[in-house]
Amino acid sequence: MDFLKRHGFEVISFDDLVEGIKQGRQFARNTVVLQFDDGYEDNYKYAFPILKEYGFPAIIFLVSDKIGTPDFLTWDEVKEMEKSNVVAGAHTRHHVYLPRVDLAKAQDEIAGSKKVIEEHLGHTIDYFCYPTGGFTSDIKRLVKEAGYKAAVTTNRGKDHYNLDLYEIKRIHMNNTDDQYSGLILWFKLSGYYNTFRHFKRGSLQKRNLYD
Repeated sequence: MDFLKRHGFEVISFDDLVEGIKQGRQFARNTVVLQFDDGYEDNYKYAFPILKEYGFPAIIFLVSDKIGTPDFLTWDEVKEMEKSNVVAGAHTRHHVYLPRVDLAKAQDEIAGSKKVIEEHLGHTIDYFCYPTGGFTSDIKRLVKEAGYKAAVTTNRGKDHYNLDLYEIKRIHMNNTDDQYSGLILWFKLSGYYNTFRHFKRGSLQKRNLYD
């Protein structure tokens, strides 16, 4: 977060991102959206105070049926974070890999998660996150039918420019990205990382074709 602040990145909400995509907005390369998956307790204990300190908005995609269980957030903590612009999204009921379950189960995980979170928070949940980034055309259809306005994955999908609101790509961050004087962090935030991943994946696919 300090890196983002020092280097002049603009941290926007996920709402702003979705509306911008709808309007055909060209985002500046230094525009960032902060997202957290699953809803672990450490999001509240460690991340939340730092987000408040820097005044950054974020979205946390909750595994709905895990909230209130050991090591996960409580609903009161989620409500407190939402008051400070750290909002909730849905991430299925049990964090299942959706392409490996039948469509009836997938529908329950997708729509059920939305229902549970809405009942606890008292407002509409508009955004969904595919566990492990996995989705199919049928899964996307179920997400749309459940009433979500957009969904995120991780370095997947055919939409290289994030024009499809139901397969918005993301960059995975981890605790080693600040090595080498922040070079890895800069690369991931530069806007070129997905392009690199795209070509790397294509190269691996060609190589595996002949192995």
